[in-house]
Amino acid sequence: MSAGGPASKSELRVGDAIIGVNGERVEDSRDLARKIAELRPKSIAQITVFRDGLEKTISVELGRFPSMKKLASLQDEPDAQFDDEFRALGLTLAPAAKVKGAGRVGVAITKVDPGSQAYEKGLREGTVILKVGRRSVSRPQDVIDGVKAARKKKLAAILLQVKRNNQTRFLALPLKN
Repeated sequence: MSAGGPASKSELRVGDAIIGVNGERVEDSRDLARKIAELRPKSIAQITVFRDGLEKTISVELGRFPSMKKLASLQDEPDAQFDDEFRALGLTLAPAAKVKGAGRVGVAITKVDPGSQAYEKGLREGTVILKVGRRSVSRPQDVIDGVKAARKKKLAAILLQVKRNNQTRFLALPLKN
């Protein structure tokens, strides 16, 4: 969700699975984009989401698609500092406390590259990373540092403790050395 964007001004939360627009089922992210693009800016869309095992319909006032210049300015500054090795994991991160619905502890995943190892292992937008290895994390840099330390030790994978939908689990994320 973009800060100040239409979704952030609504009851939508990171982790909501959008399953419908104005009463029509959404098949995938492309279908969602098409359905939203067909609607006029400033109109109210009825967005149906799946959250915590229940369907919920939320009214969202649509905005205009931002210009490329505006999109570039929305990029989080910490991302600009991520090195290519970390970007290869396919994750975009933010402190959980700064992401609506993510809680106060850990680092929230705000974007996952669908072609990445992270995606294959089940990491999704809205998942919160609590620990990298045995260390608790609270900033994206903590996650980066944990990954770098694991690579330095030439580990094949790094153990993450993650939380999604109030369920905590561990997963091993492969590292390319």
